[in-house]
Amino acid sequence: MNSDYLAQLRKLFEKLPGIGPRQASRFIWALLDFSLEERKNLSELIGALDKNLARCAECFMAGKTSPCSFCAKGGSRDRSKIMVVEKDSDLLNIEKSKIYGGLYHVLGSALDPLEDSAGAARERVRALYKRAESAKPREIILALSPNKLGEFTASYITKILEPLKIKTTRLARGLATGTDLEYADETTLRQALDNRK
Repeated sequence: MNSDYLAQLRKLFEKLPGIGPRQASRFIWALLDFSLEERKNLSELIGALDKNLARCAECFMAGKTSPCSFCAKGGSRDRSKIMVVEKDSDLLNIEKSKIYGGLYHVLGSALDPLEDSAGAARERVRALYKRAESAKPREIILALSPNKLGEFTASYITKILEPLKIKTTRLARGLATGTDLEYADETTLRQALDNRK
């Protein structure tokens, strides 16, 4: 067994959210039980990802088009508000609740103070600054998970946006500390959004 091959494959699986070394190994073992045709199909589907899905150039949401349906001009969205979320799943959960009608900005993850400044989330914070500077929204809502990294990210964004003098709010504490927005129910999300400060 080529240990270098396994290490490289495991490392790639570990880049997926919530996947550690053990889970990555389980994926590899499970793939061994796939038929050759199933593995080939999986490989082709992954290879065609860019042809079928894209990140919106404005808000970074995953979808079929760029700009996405939210950012496309002429829509019914409230362009005076931009809600910043960590993940696409957070956006979908908020959208499913039908309690918000503005625009979004997806960071991809919370900022980690221990990571270098070249991370994708930091690039998207810079893009948020440029977007806010040109679009001049009335409010930016920071809908970030109430955990340590979410708190750090919210503070960082607030400080970065300060020179623009745009009202920056955060979701109220209807969300329990340490939880992810992805798992919040509609009532909790509504209370948190209504009571933002």
